Amino acid sequence: MTFKEHLKELNLPEEQFNALTAALKTEYVQRAEYEQLSDSLKAAKAEYGRLSDNFNAERIEHKKKIDFIKQSAEDKLERLKGIYDLKLKDNLMNTAIEEAGAKSPEIVRRLIDTEKVELKEDKLTGLTSQITELKRNAPFLFEKTLMYLTGYCPEASSDLLPKINTSDMTYSQAVAYLGAE
Repeated sequence: MTFKEHLKELNLPEEQFNALTAALKTEYVQRAEYEQLSDSLKAAKAEYGRLSDNFNAERIEHKKKIDFIKQSAEDKLERLKGIYDLKLKDNLMNTAIEEAGAKSPEIVRRLIDTEKVELKEDKLTGLTSQITELKRNAPFLFEKTLMYLTGYCPEASSDLLPKINTSDMTYSQAVAYLGAE
């Protein structure tokens, strides 16, 4: 027997019966509606759990991708920095060998132990001592220091002589220049 049937047995006037059933509808849910809402809630919770799991899986996958890209970028940056440092070291060594007056920079370069040369703050350490030792042991690999001619002074009033700076010439260049006059 339903609740409405019990109310009808009480023989209430029609107005009270309608008011009572209306009040009950606003305060209470019928069992069939309750079960339907309960099933809907369970389905919504299951859907939420599935979507949450999918979202977490996608988030983890995206995080893995981001971490992979970040690691790849860091590896590439490190590799490029290493290449830059090697090229800088190579260029600085070549410049130092040429400034030391090497006749053949390629030969002098091969005689230098590059493992002992280090690049610190864009400056080379360990190269000067090796070049000095090479100059002492194999002076034929390097040009002699520049010799300046002394004792030659053109007349001060002579405008016929060209104004040439012989301080930038090597000894053999200066002799050739003076011999041409």
